[in-house]
Amino acid sequence: MRPPSFAVLLFALLSSLFGRPFLCRSHELQQRSSSSPAPLSIAPAGNWEGIDGTWNTYAVRVGTPETVVRLFVSTAGYQTWVIEPNGCSSLSQQDCDSDRGNDFAYNQSSTWKNQGTYELFIEQNLGLDGSTDIGQFGYDVVGLEYDGSGGPTLQNQIVGAIATDDYYYGLFGINPAPTNWSNFSDPSPSYVTSLKDADLIPSVSWAYTGGAQYR
Repeated sequence: MRPPSFAVLLFALLSSLFGRPFLCRSHELQQRSSSSPAPLSIAPAGNWEGIDGTWNTYAVRVGTPETVVRLFVSTAGYQTWVIEPNGCSSLSQQDCDSDRGNDFAYNQSSTWKNQGTYELFIEQNLGLDGSTDIGQFGYDVVGLEYDGSGGPTLQNQIVGAIATDDYYYGLFGINPAPTNWSNFSDPSPSYVTSLKDADLIPSVSWAYTGGAQYR
């Protein structure tokens, strides 16, 4: 079943709703010229998935050669988290794909740039303080939507490979906050910020709906 057409991820929606800014000059409103790019609309993967309900996932292409994984959107997260093979060690590959959105073997990607092992800290309010959940982090190629769909592809994006069951599906973070590996002097931008820096979206604002299978 295909999800309803309204279930999409929109980047820089606010700029499309409120239009171009205006300048006031000589008591007259004049439209300011702008070459800002159009907002980016990302369609869901077409699956209803999850272990606590049925929600939209989004297809994300990771690594070289590309591996397609299906991720939930995280409004708190600012990185891309994918399930690594150890997270599917008790599952067949078919069940890993259907139950956890597929896995990504980061050590088989020729473009993976390892950064090390770090704790997962985005859900302290849910009791997940990161002390027992860790991920292998690095930089790699990350693209949105299935191959051939026209979604953007960016190099050197932060990817966390996780095996914990606390996050049963991987997450695509749309928070524009940067990642600081060891200090605050050289932060790495989020995917949304990288889209803005590449002039692919007009701002880092976004809108998202998880969809509803019964609608």
